[in-house]
Amino acid sequence: MEESSHGPNGAESTAEEADLLRRSTKKYKRHRDEKENEESVKENEKSDMVMEDLGVDLTGVGNQKQSVNNIPAAISFKAALTNDQAHLYEGSDDEEELEDEIPEPVVVKPWPSLDVSKDELQKLRRPWRKALIVKLLGRTVGYRVLRQRVEQAWKLRGNFQMVDLEEGYYLVRFATKEDYHHVLFYGPWTILGHYLTAQKWKPDFVPSREGISSTMVWVRFPQLPIEYFDKDFLLRLGNCIGKAVKVDVPSSKSERGKFARVCVQLDLTQSLISKVTVRSLDYCVEYEGLHSICFECGKYGHQKDTCPNLVVSKPQNTDMGGTSGGTSEPAAGSKR
Repeated sequence: MEESSHGPNGAESTAEEADLLRRSTKKYKRHRDEKENEESVKENEKSDMVMEDLGVDLTGVGNQKQSVNNIPAAISFKAALTNDQAHLYEGSDDEEELEDEIPEPVVVKPWPSLDVSKDELQKLRRPWRKALIVKLLGRTVGYRVLRQRVEQAWKLRGNFQMVDLEEGYYLVRFATKEDYHHVLFYGPWTILGHYLTAQKWKPDFVPSREGISSTMVWVRFPQLPIEYFDKDFLLRLGNCIGKAVKVDVPSSKSERGKFARVCVQLDLTQSLISKVTVRSLDYCVEYEGLHSICFECGKYGHQKDTCPNLVVSKPQNTDMGGTSGGTSEPAAGSKR
């Protein structure tokens, strides 16, 4: 008769099998944990290399690694070119706080002085951060006329508010971000034959203390040979006058040949360029919309008869009481 598996020999065999199974399971778990640790170390090293390549400083971080989400996003080419990112449209409280951290000098005056806290200052400035300051260059028009004209020129999608200031300045607030950028970047705008300058609103703007030093204007190059009606070449030619912004579409496509037309950011504090030379040939430069140019100093803003550089000679004083046929004594300080 065969022995039952529940006998002494069967019990020893079962115990050995159980012990072998327990050791095998323990060895498998230890091998699995070691493999997971190796993979974890490799993953951490790979993460550190990525963070270092992205320019993140890991010094003193220890086991707590910085998240990739903390890395600042790269700005677009347009934002770098125009220096105008989306958050600047509504304004930034952080930037304003940094500016206001510099204490103003305390000056004792004989009249009352009112202090404004940072919180109150931010509250007062917030509604105007997405506004533009505009002014018609060289001409003064009324509020209703200007508003009607800019509505026709801008063709905005939303509504806008226009506030009249002193010295011919106006403050314009827009309902949409797109309209704000459209007016600021897609000029120059011409109203009644004069340029409408546009700039971002800035705090503590006082019209009587401001002056327009630059604006975008259309520049013509009459009688320029047709082979030079190339976009890249015309931009180079515009840079000889100021900072070239764009080329007129008919000029870039050679559709009109009487003159080439380039939009240029012009420094109004400098003398205007009257001619350019291309391959030893001189070509005149014409400025559209600038009606007050001095032909003495070449600057914008006054005429030749009021030019500060023009020296007006004063007639010498004569002695009407002298003898007939005699000469009078020269005036004091004059030379013979």
